[in-house]
Amino acid sequence: MAFNTTTVGNSLIAVGDKQISSGNKLITAADKLVLASDYFKANGKIEKPVKDIQKGITDVGPILTTLKTILTSIKTTLNGINVPSPELKYMTIDFPVIGKIKIPNGLNLNNVKPFSGVATKVGEAITAITGIQSALAGATAAMALLRTELPNIKNELKNTSTEMKSGGQFLVAAGNDIKGVGTVIKNN
Repeated sequence: MAFNTTTVGNSLIAVGDKQISSGNKLITAADKLVLASDYFKANGKIEKPVKDIQKGITDVGPILTTLKTILTSIKTTLNGINVPSPELKYMTIDFPVIGKIKIPNGLNLNNVKPFSGVATKVGEAITAITGIQSALAGATAAMALLRTELPNIKNELKNTSTEMKSGGQFLVAAGNDIKGVGTVIKNN
C-alpha cells in the first residue's frame, strides 16, 4: 500500500482542527470558571447569604435560652404544687352477731403532686431545646468555617482557570502546528 500524502495531510489537518476546537472550548470554560469564582469573593453572592444564615442562627440562641428559663420555672412550679388528699382512717370493731364493722376514727392528710407528669413533659421539652442549641452551635461554627474558606475556593478556581486557559492555548498552538504539518504533507 502506497503512502498517500493527501490522505495523511487531510487527516492531520482534521486532527489539528479538533485540537484547536478543544483548546478553544477549554479557554471558554476557563473564562466561565473565572466568572464563577466571583461568587466566592468577600460579600459576594455566596458569602452574604451564608453570613445572613449564620446571623439568623446566632439570633435564635438567646430566644431559646429565654424559653428554657421560662420552661424551667414552669417545671419547678408544677413540681412544687401539692394538693392535699384526705384519707379517712378506720377502726374495725368485731361484734359477735353482726360481724366486723368499720368506723371512721380519724383523718390522714397526704400530699399528691398532680402535675408531675406534665412537669416531666416540660423537662423533655427543655432537653430537646438543649439539643437544638447544640445543633445550632455546630451549624454556626460550620457557617463560620465556610465563610473563611470562601476566599480559598475563589483563589483555587482562579488558579484552575489560569491552568485551563494555558492548557487551551497550548492545544490551539499544537493544533495549528499539526495543521501546518498536514498542509505541508498534503501539498508535497
